[in-house]
Amino acid sequence: MREFDVKKLDTAMVYISRMADGRNPVNNEETNDEIINNPNVIRCLHFVLDVLRETRENDGVIGRKISQQKEPFPIEIIDQFVYREDQSISHLLNQFAEPAKDRNIRKPSAVAVNKWLGANGYLEKRMIRPGGKENWVPTSKGEASGLYAREGGMPGNEYVTVMYSQKGQMFLADHFEQILQEI
Repeated sequence: MREFDVKKLDTAMVYISRMADGRNPVNNEETNDEIINNPNVIRCLHFVLDVLRETRENDGVIGRKISQQKEPFPIEIIDQFVYREDQSISHLLNQFAEPAKDRNIRKPSAVAVNKWLGANGYLEKRMIRPGGKENWVPTSKGEASGLYAREGGMPGNEYVTVMYSQKGQMFLADHFEQILQEI
């Protein structure tokens, strides 16, 4: 990431804007310069001007601003969880995090949670179709905890989604603090 002097950036934007309008960049007078008035050059100058404006809006920083440090997932918000419908782990994690949507929190990834469930015997990797890829599927322990498999996709591109029933969602909510500590 690189940072530029904002005053120089403002001056460059004025000059580029003038040239894109077919004017002399220094004195702002109209010019008959065929290069500056070429439609391809004008489009290019407008593009460069857009990039400079975006850089200016980013306080002279090219690329993403350094994000603030994310705070740990606030486990107390799990108490606000209410079952809505059976859903996948990604949607469930989003719902868990909803009460803190205005905060910059570190939400655990679905991959990490699936790995925890696998390590604790609730999920296992299994090939559903011969020659296909392995998918997480509930074990009998997982099924007893409210997890079930739902098949989807089209012929040749089938997949399995692990779904969480109300019982499965409550199970995950009850174990969420332990999961966060172990992932």
